[in-house]
Amino acid sequence: MLRELMGGARSFSDLTTRRLAVREELPGFPSRTSYRLTPAGQELRPLLIELYRSGSGLLAQ
Repeated sequence: MLRELMGGARSFSDLTTRRLAVREELPGFPSRTSYRLTPAGQELRPLLIELYRSGSGLLAQ
């Protein structure tokens, strides 16, 4: 799954299909949509934070 996402999610629906996020349609006009991480998506946060820190460190060099 991570290998597939490394190329970048093509849309938020990719994340919902993989059950990493859920979509919520908000009431009102114009129509709005909100996404939030599922527990499975939350489990990836430490990994993503570390990847971000490592990448930022490499870019700063």
